[in-house]
Amino acid sequence: MGATGATGPAGAILDVARKEVARLDALRIVKLCLADTATTAITRLGNDTQRDQFQSEIVRLAADKVRVEIVRSGGKYGSPN
Repeated sequence: MGATGATGPAGAILDVARKEVARLDALRIVKLCLADTATTAITRLGNDTQRDQFQSEIVRLAADKVRVEIVRSGGKYGSPN
């Protein structure tokens, strides 16, 4: 008897279909996670975090004396600039 109570070939096909749906759902989750582990996503997250921390530190140190604006200057793929 299959997971839904169906017997015979229908129950077997239903079990196979349920396993395939579970497998495809797992693949979907992996694909979503892969986007977060791409090097550009990691670099962007690090740069944004560092820029925010630097900006708040500048404001804390010299907010009433100096006005500093942080702007992104660009860069090239694989370049530290």
